[in-house]
Amino acid sequence: MQIILKMFTIAAALAFAPCVHANILDWANGTWAAPDDDPDAGDFICSKKPMTASTNASTQRYRVDYFDGSGESADILQVDGKSFALQYDGEERVMDDGQIQIWHMYFIDKNTFVWVRDDWIKDNKITGYTARRIRCDKPIVS
Repeated sequence: MQIILKMFTIAAALAFAPCVHANILDWANGTWAAPDDDPDAGDFICSKKPMTASTNASTQRYRVDYFDGSGESADILQVDGKSFALQYDGEERVMDDGQIQIWHMYFIDKNTFVWVRDDWIKDNKITGYTARRIRCDKPIVS
């Protein structure tokens, strides 16, 4: 009986493993922009020209659509407790080390994130990040 119970516990853990960080991917879904009071944002504010992001946990894909009808897709490479790493399809930009850019969508909370380039993480510490982005649609409360 104990062996069957242990096997069930392991099977259940493996079955739910992809969902462990599902919330962080859910947080990314929505409409985002710079805060209206950001002097460097230009028209990239909630009231004018925000972006809409979506993730798909089962396919590990990220999609962003911009106000002008353009958009980009990316592979989700890694999911952590407060961020996920992605690499845009056809990415040609390189980081300081010459590797193709990888970006981390790092959440300060459910309604605020910053972008952190992979080479801006040194010894597990973030050394640089972009301006913050805020959720434009209804904030997540729970």
